[in-house]
Amino acid sequence: MTGFFTNVLSAEIDKYACSTYEHLFGENPYNDLTSPDFKKLVADTPYDVLAAGFPCQPFSKAGQKAGFADPTKGQIFFHLAEIIGGTRPKAFMLENVPNLASINGGKDFRNILETLEIDLGYKVIGVERWNRLWGHGLRCNLAGIKLCSVNFGVPQKRERIFFVGFDRERYGEERLRKLPKDLTHLKGPVTKKTINDVLDSEVSAKYFCSEGFLEYAAKYNAKVAAAGMSFSYRVINAENERWQVARTLTANSYEKQMVIDRSRDYSGLMVGEKKTPINGKGIRYLTPMECGKLQGFVGFGFMENGVDKFTFPEGVSDAQLYKQLGNSVTIQVIEELAKFMAKCLKELDNEQVLH
Repeated sequence: MTGFFTNVLSAEIDKYACSTYEHLFGENPYNDLTSPDFKKLVADTPYDVLAAGFPCQPFSKAGQKAGFADPTKGQIFFHLAEIIGGTRPKAFMLENVPNLASINGGKDFRNILETLEIDLGYKVIGVERWNRLWGHGLRCNLAGIKLCSVNFGVPQKRERIFFVGFDRERYGEERLRKLPKDLTHLKGPVTKKTINDVLDSEVSAKYFCSEGFLEYAAKYNAKVAAAGMSFSYRVINAENERWQVARTLTANSYEKQMVIDRSRDYSGLMVGEKKTPINGKGIRYLTPMECGKLQGFVGFGFMENGVDKFTFPEGVSDAQLYKQLGNSVTIQVIEELAKFMAKCLKELDNEQVLH
């Protein structure tokens, strides 16, 4: 949320992610947010906004779908809720996958809404309370809290839901009613970028697929199609691809979506550990730098006087870079959310002073 807020504390336990964070920002963020020591550190640190993405694997379509039943990753949300309840920040922003709304019949989603709205007493944008003679509850406009990266100037169809909340204890219900009802007004620059707009001009032969891999991918696609599944291998800039945009990047999805690149002819070459020659169709994987563009790190998030300052740390494997980028958020989306939250807080705080 650089430019609108100043970061005062971070929490990450993956050593490779910590290495990248330190490389980019000059400090090591290693902290376990589930530990009592970190929770005390947060309590002792003055801050206004908590921003976090709790692990999506228990809730995603590609994961085990255990939801809150996952004894480790599934419980991170409740540690965040404990921190919010104990420190009462002015606002929070939490992020996860859209499938969170339907996992376990929607029970986990309702649990989250009740925890944030009822137990903690925050006003969550896109959520309404209702009261009637026969009961009370919460309504959520799911479309009103779901944002897609492709609407923010990047060619990646990455949908995520965002819980943006403001403290009722601090601001009161009357003031909070004046906030926008949902997040649908948030958009990025109007562009028609396709995946071809972010492809690198010089790509190493190691990123080009072998003939054997493409044969395997074709057999796999036929198998999943017969089973009625959709998560197949795909050449995303092929002529028959209507939208020409990347699907959601994940921690291990770089092999699932490929591109045609005829800028260099590596066909027939034996490279590295490939067991068969490079294919003759120019089909290759996305590079880590291209994935960095699809998440806004390259060419956007680290621009300084027109110069892109983003780099990866040396010595980190491509597999780890793909994992970090797939687990991250799209910077353009977060920037617009930060602008929105900064504007809301400015109006709420000014009105609080006036009254």
